[in-house]
Amino acid sequence: MADLDIKTLPQEVQDYLAKQQSEHDKKVNEISQANRKDAADKLRQDQTFLASVEKSVRDRIEADAKKTAEERAHELIAEAEGKLKIVRQTENKLAAREECNKAGMSKEEYEGFLEILVDEDSEKSSTKVQKFIDTFVKGVGSRVEIEKAKLKGLEQKPNTGNGESQKTLKDYSTVDGMKKLNAMKESNPIEYARLLNTI
Repeated sequence: MADLDIKTLPQEVQDYLAKQQSEHDKKVNEISQANRKDAADKLRQDQTFLASVEKSVRDRIEADAKKTAEERAHELIAEAEGKLKIVRQTENKLAAREECNKAGMSKEEYEGFLEILVDEDSEKSSTKVQKFIDTFVKGVGSRVEIEKAKLKGLEQKPNTGNGESQKTLKDYSTVDGMKKLNAMKESNPIEYARLLNTI
């Protein structure tokens, strides 16, 4: 098909096509200007960001340059002391694990307490761990004795910690005991429930 010569078309069609071309050119120009504006805005934002990063880096370099050798030495010493503290805590934790294992404790029994018991001072850590082991062994020994007594039919009453043995329901078998038991229902419901569970 041969190219169409617009001048050969009727004037109304030529006017319509010229109007359409003008509107199209106008839209293309608006889009081009908007894109240029967006690109310019983005460029300004990027330049602002880069300027702030450059300023931050320059300030840091200047601050580091102003530090005296003594200040830098203090920073390095503080960093080294922090690392040394971690190493000491790790060594003390390993020693504590070894002590707990020697005492016959399983990892599950002592592992959760090590964070509380161990610090960078080996003497303090050792003292705390030894007290923990002694308390644990004493508690386990007491429980073992109670279980042995139960097996023998001698049922020993567990100690309450204040020198008295915990009472059982048998201790309330008298008329006075029944009154105390009824009063306990109101005043100490937890102990009352514990006693009922010993039946």
